[in-house]
Amino acid sequence: MYNKNYNAKLAQITRDTIDKIYGSINIVDVVGDYVNLKRRGANHVGLSPFVNEKSPSFYVNPAKNIFKDFSSGVGGDAIGFVMEMEKCNYPEALRILARKYNIEIKEENVSNEEAIKQKQENDIKETLYTANEFAKNYFKTSLHDNAEGQALGLSYFEERKISIDTVRKFELGYNVDAKTDFTDFAMNNGYTLDVLVKAGLTKTNETKTWKVDAFNGRVIFPVHNLTGRVVGFGARILGNNKDVAKYINTSESEVYIKSKILYGLHVAKKEISKTGNVFLTEGYMDVISMVEAGFDNTVASSGTSLTEEQIRQLKKFATTITILYDGDKAGIKAAVRGINMILAEGLNVKLVLFPDNDDPDSYSKKVGREAFHTYLEHNTLNFVQYHKKINTEVLKNDPLKKTEIIHTLVETLAYVSDQIARSVYIKLIAQEFDIEETVLVAELNKLLRKKINSGQSTSAPSIEGSVENVPLTPEDLINEMEAPATAASHQQEYDLTRLIVEHGTQLLFFDVTAEDGTLQKLEISVCELIMQLLSMEQVVFKNKLYATLIKEVAQYFETGFVPNEHFFIHHTNNDIKQFAISATTSQYEHSPQWLNKFNIIVLKEESHLRTSLEKTIKLYKYNMLVEIGKQNIQTLGTTTIPEEQTNLLLLQKQLDTIRISFSEYLKPVV
Repeated sequence: MYNKNYNAKLAQITRDTIDKIYGSINIVDVVGDYVNLKRRGANHVGLSPFVNEKSPSFYVNPAKNIFKDFSSGVGGDAIGFVMEMEKCNYPEALRILARKYNIEIKEENVSNEEAIKQKQENDIKETLYTANEFAKNYFKTSLHDNAEGQALGLSYFEERKISIDTVRKFELGYNVDAKTDFTDFAMNNGYTLDVLVKAGLTKTNETKTWKVDAFNGRVIFPVHNLTGRVVGFGARILGNNKDVAKYINTSESEVYIKSKILYGLHVAKKEISKTGNVFLTEGYMDVISMVEAGFDNTVASSGTSLTEEQIRQLKKFATTITILYDGDKAGIKAAVRGINMILAEGLNVKLVLFPDNDDPDSYSKKVGREAFHTYLEHNTLNFVQYHKKINTEVLKNDPLKKTEIIHTLVETLAYVSDQIARSVYIKLIAQEFDIEETVLVAELNKLLRKKINSGQSTSAPSIEGSVENVPLTPEDLINEMEAPATAASHQQEYDLTRLIVEHGTQLLFFDVTAEDGTLQKLEISVCELIMQLLSMEQVVFKNKLYATLIKEVAQYFETGFVPNEHFFIHHTNNDIKQFAISATTSQYEHSPQWLNKFNIIVLKEESHLRTSLEKTIKLYKYNMLVEIGKQNIQTLGTTTIPEEQTNLLLLQKQLDTIRISFSEYLKPVV
């Protein structure tokens, strides 16, 4: 029976708990729950989770504990990443990470009613998550500890040859066959009827005078999102009552959007990343039976047809999707529909056709684990072989049908972005369907030209993102003398601000002559040197963000504090934080081949900071001279007073002389 003290207590998280969470975070581990990362030098790289792309532009730097997505421009720490992915607030991101690292959440003492009311007012999504978590625990307890649950629910899973370990892994449950047991229990623990109805856990009439549990007398399949939070439920009736639906599912809500959810992905994602392959099935029991058979990399598009959003989720972890839909007409039709969608996203697709209208669940039970493994090994087909197999009979006697199938395959080829793969598939189609390759190539080219002319994509669609506001290079700035002055000085403002952020605390050493004539070493930080130079020259940056950052650094200087890289990366001002992350994170690393193959040593910026800083300042002054010169020429063109013209010409000559001297110094750069 139930413990009446079970509750959903929610309150403010203590500072000690927050510190413990931050201390436990491994950003590679956190991001790896969502993105398939591969190590590249000092960074880990993967496909952006924020935009659809072919080439990885998402970087994680474990040393700095930050991420940077060069496609969308988004960057931040692990907490910020979870907030972006889960579309949640800061406290909820903390709770997600606390669960991940098994950290006990310590909170203020607030009653259940007050806590739940507060969450309802502040965040309806959090309330739905909490209600679903509460319901999941209720259903689990009902399955394992309630007499009816044991007799009907557990025995059902035993009959379906599902082990108790798998039952616990997927947090399966049971709801007793009583009208309002769950609803009454939830309301006694502080949940309102409105919340239970909104979560799809309770049904009621418009006047709220009648209510009933949504899943009475059914085994329960909790549906989790990518991080393992319960967003809804599937429920199966026990017995063969044809008057009621076999399966019912939670209606869509703020937390449960069917087109974006894949059943079992929270369990499967690590194995998918490891193998590069994901088995895609249709139903809950298909996933569970596949896991029982040893295939942990299995998910289901249950409750909806396969969507682009679901494929893009899988793309973060897999390179190949193997479709294991039912062997009936509906399953075959759905599998064929999915082929082009998967190829359009740049993934490989394979398919398995089960005999006698079986599905992965029924067939694995029918033949046993070992034979099931053998069947998958020998019956996994590419899309050409699959089309031939499902049309074997009609191909024998119907030339028109054969033509139709070949046209379908050529249309599918247009979604294959890799030219070599296209060529291989053309040879295969020619062999399997006894047709000339040249005919296929001509038909494919005709189709591709038609798509290009109509503005359609001929391969996997992608959103090639770019980082906004990337500064121009010094070469661009100085060569493009007609550019506005603000653009001409922007690069140096960027460089000086970046040097403060990335290397501000690094010390530089200068030889100076003391009053007594002796040579002494002057020790000064990069940040302090830049600030002194800007102050001496009375320079005010034109870029508002850089000016704000410099102003704040100057204020800290008065207290004797030199801000470091970590200070800026975790700044409370999001604009400064994003700048710091972008400025200190690069997509590119020096190849070891420069040293290993060509015996060329590529120096890091830290080893020549003084030279880099000097050139940046000289370039800044050079561009300021160019700006003054342009303004002077403009004035010269408008004045008609001879004396003023003479003075302006003399000034221009002086400016040119100074500019030439700068150019000599900057010749390697200019």
